[in-house]
Amino acid sequence: MARISVIDQPVQSVKNENSQVIRRKELQNENPDRLGTGQYAETLASFIRECDTPITIGVQGEWGSGKTSLLNMIREDIQEEERTHYKSTIKGSEEFRCIWINTWEHSLLKSPEQCLLSIIEEIIDEIAAVDNTYNTAEKAKSALSILAKGAVRMGATMALGSEGRNVANELMGGGAGSNTVKQLRKSLEEIVSTVVNRDQNRAAKFVIFIDDLDRLEPPVAVMVLELLKNIFTINYCVFVLAIDYQVVVKGLKGKFGEPTADNEWEFRAFFDKIIQLPFMMPMAQYDLKNYINTLLIDEINFFEKAERKSIEDGRLATAVKLTLGHNPRAMKRLLNSLSLLKLQHGDGLKDFRLRQLVFALVCCQISFPRIYELLLREPDFSSWDTEFVNKVTGGPHEENLEIQKALSRAMQVHEEDFDEEWEQSLFKIVWLKEWQRNRLPEISRLLSEIKDKILSENDAEQFKKSMESALRMTAVTAVSSTDEGVFAGMNNSEEGQEAANRIDYWTRFAKTLKGSQTVFDSNITPIKTTHSSGGLFRKHEDILPDSLAFVASTSSSSPLRFESFAGDPSDNFKIFTFLKKSKASLEEITGGRATFRISPTASKQSVVFEPPSDMAKKRLRLDDPQYKAIAQQIHDWISISLKSLEPKLSQLLNEEYDVSVIEAELKEQNQLTDQPVS
Repeated sequence: MARISVIDQPVQSVKNENSQVIRRKELQNENPDRLGTGQYAETLASFIRECDTPITIGVQGEWGSGKTSLLNMIREDIQEEERTHYKSTIKGSEEFRCIWINTWEHSLLKSPEQCLLSIIEEIIDEIAAVDNTYNTAEKAKSALSILAKGAVRMGATMALGSEGRNVANELMGGGAGSNTVKQLRKSLEEIVSTVVNRDQNRAAKFVIFIDDLDRLEPPVAVMVLELLKNIFTINYCVFVLAIDYQVVVKGLKGKFGEPTADNEWEFRAFFDKIIQLPFMMPMAQYDLKNYINTLLIDEINFFEKAERKSIEDGRLATAVKLTLGHNPRAMKRLLNSLSLLKLQHGDGLKDFRLRQLVFALVCCQISFPRIYELLLREPDFSSWDTEFVNKVTGGPHEENLEIQKALSRAMQVHEEDFDEEWEQSLFKIVWLKEWQRNRLPEISRLLSEIKDKILSENDAEQFKKSMESALRMTAVTAVSSTDEGVFAGMNNSEEGQEAANRIDYWTRFAKTLKGSQTVFDSNITPIKTTHSSGGLFRKHEDILPDSLAFVASTSSSSPLRFESFAGDPSDNFKIFTFLKKSKASLEEITGGRATFRISPTASKQSVVFEPPSDMAKKRLRLDDPQYKAIAQQIHDWISISLKSLEPKLSQLLNEEYDVSVIEAELKEQNQLTDQPVS
């Protein structure tokens, strides 16, 4: 029977009806280690059994990476392992005393200093519980109470504020509190030594597991680490800490400032002082493909067993790698969302391609929620263009040199990810909005995976319908990052009519330019039947440089433009300055005005070709149905003009010209300033 959900619980041992522990290795389906981390747990458990003490092991990994599961497996392997000693069998739990501390539980409804002292007190109680006399434990508790009185002074400044640091230094490094710490450590050493050295039921080591440190406020987590280092550096003790190094970095900002190349070693030195053996969760080694496919097919039945071969090409694993990475907790959220959608839509998810699309979109909404909201706003992401960018970001941004340079760098490093107009529009939105800039290549690749593989067989109209259908299904599992909610942009009738008008406009445009043998000839580069943006971008790879393009728009003021979109902005400025010398001949071809919008500081250079003055007034929306006749005249004008304009521009751009002459002319004209060239 299929499972409805995947619980977010760490891997651990279970007990049978007789309260006997069933080892993880003996389990069949109850609690399997699908990610294959058990082998690492066995190795670390062996290390702990044999290592010298005192020692602290740091298990590092991001939130949800499986640290608690690994700690559970280490503890199990230590406690359940048996060995022969003087002809008798000794169980690991008798030889190694394991103590488990959940720091998160200590932080609930407590101030930072109370949390710290509570953690220390539980460790003392757990160690002392092994020694039935409790004599030395009372000494430790007495020292702890003195420590607590000093901690009260810290109050809210415990989070590594100046006063908190002063008191902490007093208690742990010198001054009046130093003797208190020594007394506490000495008392703990007596407890541990008594247990280890007694004749009966003695233990070889104490193994103290400290979990959920990265759920504490970073400064508090750092203070816990400092206290552990100063108080519990005791023979026969092994500390195993679950911690994210980035939490340590955040917690030390009050001490070292923002991380830079100059002070990075200080953060690392602090960590190395606490941790003698770092262990990074082997997320990159997880068998992600097997994990995902097994759960999707055998557990929640989102895909059928008959479809196994169709998904074992790794397509689903690719979507996960681009979004969730190898984070088990995020994957469990993904699987639970898919299970809910399967229950909700039933037969509506029979189509295999639709289920793959839903899968990819849920990955997107978990990892890239802002991009998911963009898709809700405009599902046909292949039509994203400059106008869409401006609408989302409050543009225009033609004069933004920073964004142009950033895009040029990205295109050099990740050329295939940003070589289409929709990909460049995606880049600009994410960059300008400062959402997840560092994940831009992955975002682009995920959308390309949807477009080029999952929906590769769909035509433009089917593409949009499939996206809209899948987005409506998946919206219920999204977490909105705006006040309007995830459904805000999905039923705007005004925007819907505007899109319909533009689709009609571009349909007529495509019909007019078809067979023209120009850059907008739909026989050469098809114009999608669902294209609904305010502009149409086309490169002319045959006769023009790859960094220049023609743009048609729905505005009567600039229905045709020739502009730069990549390359070196300084070089582009010189190119367009050279082209401006032929302004008169270009105007002769088009019969209208050619306006050069160029500047040495602009990110984009362009020339706007206006239609003859008697053809149309300026600032008309050509996609407005009332201007259909005027729009047709302009379409005809564009078709006729481009037949001569394209070869003329190609001729000019192939001419040899002396850059130094242009630079001298610009200086003479005082154009190497911030003043635009009109």
